[in-house]
Amino acid sequence: MRRVVSLSVTVVLGAGVVACSSGGAPAGGAPAVTPLPVDASVLADAGPVAPVDAQTPVDAGPRSSGGAGGLTCERRDPLADGRSICVLKVGSVELKVVEPKGGAAAAGGALALGLYLHGDGAGAHKSGSALKAMIPWIDTKRGLGVSVLAPNGCAWWQKPTHACESSLAEPDRDAENTRALAAALTALASAFDLRLDRTYYYGSSGGSIFLTEQWLPLEAGRHPGVFALMCGGEVTRRDYAWSESASRNRFAFTYGDQDFLRPDIEATVSALKAKSFDVTEKVLPGAAHCAFDAHGEAMAVWGLAP
Repeated sequence: MRRVVSLSVTVVLGAGVVACSSGGAPAGGAPAVTPLPVDASVLADAGPVAPVDAQTPVDAGPRSSGGAGGLTCERRDPLADGRSICVLKVGSVELKVVEPKGGAAAAGGALALGLYLHGDGAGAHKSGSALKAMIPWIDTKRGLGVSVLAPNGCAWWQKPTHACESSLAEPDRDAENTRALAAALTALASAFDLRLDRTYYYGSSGGSIFLTEQWLPLEAGRHPGVFALMCGGEVTRRDYAWSESASRNRFAFTYGDQDFLRPDIEATVSALKAKSFDVTEKVLPGAAHCAFDAHGEAMAVWGLAP
């Protein structure tokens, strides 16, 4: 049985967490749903995309996007140490963006994109805590830190029309969220000169489910990277839109041995290893779902990557 916890395209360019299992399959009947209790004090922070030509060498093409001009913010939120977050929307996706100290132009060279995908409830996106944890990585790695809010405002694995107050499981079987996120990354690549060889992903709970069940098979060929997957994951039944044999993707799973999503995570690890992906896992003794420093663990994974 699957276990579930409930809990505008306008682009302007210018000069925590509760786990949910998506049910996985892009087709077929909806799974049975059993609501589970949530300890909010623990979890608060915690059109089809064109496929990649499998015959195209993985190292072909430009090394960076060549974007310039930056973004025009709808507002700025305070962060830390005098830094602020640029907030805007690309279509249905809210972006919160933090540039390296001194600005993107002063960083020198293409920026590495660090992307945070929240779990259900989007607590760490709304509070900015994930971006705050990224600051050392942003400044030392010449990174652009971006936190993205799911189109429905709360859960990446649920369809865009899902009502956040609902306990229903409504998986995004049509991959609408993948198309929305891909459009947001296109806008970022136009506004900033971003590295194309590697994106740094940090998924938490439902964000990790989205990354493994939907984004990986559909978009990780065009946007390869390092995946820091905290307390979540799901085996995909979707066809891959790219050749896994040409993969430059790496996956690091971190979860507690008391996590109620542990069976789903372990199945995902096994499925990716069976495809010969580069996969590591860290199991934390005694830890329940997302009951650990997920921000710190994710930044440790990013820090070990080139």
